[in-house]
Amino acid sequence: MYRNFRLYSMWYIVVGAMVMTLILIGGCTKQNATINQPSVNIKSGDESAVCGMYITYQPGPRGEVYLVGLGSKPKLLKFGSTSSMFTYIHQPDVQHLVGSVYVQNVGESGFYWRHPSKSAGSFINARKAWYVVNQDVCGSMGPTLAPFLHRSDAVEFSKKHGGEIVRFTQITSGLLKHLKSCAINFKFKKMGKTIAKPPEFK
Repeated sequence: MYRNFRLYSMWYIVVGAMVMTLILIGGCTKQNATINQPSVNIKSGDESAVCGMYITYQPGPRGEVYLVGLGSKPKLLKFGSTSSMFTYIHQPDVQHLVGSVYVQNVGESGFYWRHPSKSAGSFINARKAWYVVNQDVCGSMGPTLAPFLHRSDAVEFSKKHGGEIVRFTQITSGLLKHLKSCAINFKFKKMGKTIAKPPEFK
């Protein structure tokens, strides 16, 4: 009986060690995947993953998404508007594949709504951003979401252009389907050093 007890004990120890090893490997793999998913530059010829239009000719903040689990490396998708990006990642067959997500910071000094920067540095972590929804400035595909790194910038923007401030987890398929119509089409000039300064229009 004592011998059987020792065998069972050893078996549990071995199985436990194997489980812990798998957990650690999985955690490292996920961490490495995140590290290898940086924002990248928008290049001439890049097409929006949803509509196929050239991104460099589209106004309003853009988005970038990495899909994981489709191969040995994460797959990068680029979007000409934040609304089309969020609509895409909320699809049931896509949600579980979403890795790192980036959006352009409208509150960045010198941001042009009509001709946003192509630089990777203009993107911020979408999960940590603040968003103004139902605001009156149109993106490339109509109503869109204006992302901000700082809540204070989002507040100042909403005072001038209406809308509500939400976080990443509050953006749902239902919200996206019922975005209010926008009235200002592609008319932003260069913003000043602070978002608090009212943007001028052409």
